[in-house]
This record gives sequence, structure tokens and C-alpha cells, in this order.
Amino acid sequence: MLGILARKLRMLGLDAEFSADADPAMIRYRSRAEARIVLTRNPKLVKILGDGGWLVTGTDAREEFQSLVPLLRMIKPSRDPFSRCLDCNTRLVNATREQARDSVPYYVWKNTEHFMTCSSCDKNYWKGTHHRRMLDEVREMEEELKQG
Repeated sequence: MLGILARKLRMLGLDAEFSADADPAMIRYRSRAEARIVLTRNPKLVKILGDGGWLVTGTDAREEFQSLVPLLRMIKPSRDPFSRCLDCNTRLVNATREQARDSVPYYVWKNTEHFMTCSSCDKNYWKGTHHRRMLDEVREMEEELKQG
């Protein structure tokens, strides 16, 4: 249920793993083993996790993010926008044009100089037509974190 929020957090450069695993014991174990705070809509799970859980509220990703702002202000995680794969959370690495040649559309390859790739799922990233909109979203989230 929080997959879109996870992608937005990754866009900010935050380490945001997403799992649909519903087993509270496994969630608790992994959160402790990996020193993670679990974001959930389940108040019972937050109670089980104590300080290791955060109740997410809101009806859309923007409201969900706003419900996280107090937590993010408190823990002050380092942010590096556009540094993580939006799909699998792995850190992106620079790729040369030649490395990207066979895995991006020809028009993109011909007109783009800088590529990044995910070493885990092989997804490629570049500053395409959507980049401006994503940059605006990142700026909005950064502003939200600065206020208060």
C-alpha cells in the first residue's frame, strides 16, 4: 500500500525498501537486523515495533509524505536525490553512452550524454522529459522538510 511513497522517498535519495510481507515477526526481525524504521498504515504493527515503527496516514502519496515529515526532521537522514533505483532501491552508478546503447531507445541514446544504471535490476536512468516534474517534486519535499 505504500509503494508509491517508497518510490518518492527513493527519488529523494533515501534508502526506502518496500515489502508487502505481512508477517509481523519477520518485519520486526528485519527492522532490527537492518536498523530500519518500518513505515506502515497498521497501528497494531506500530505498537508491536515501538520506536521501530511509524504510522503513515493520508489518502495519497503527498499526504503520506507529510505524515512522515516529523520523523524525517527528527532523524535527519542524508539525502542524495536521484541516486537510487526507483524500483529496487539499489544505489545507481554512472554508465557511459556505450554501456547504455543497447538498453535505451535509440533516440534517447543519440540525444543524451549522461546515463545512470542500476546494478541490481539493470534499469537505466537519464534526464528525460519527466525529469523536470520529478525535480519539482523533490524540491517540494525538500521545502516541506525545511519548514517548521
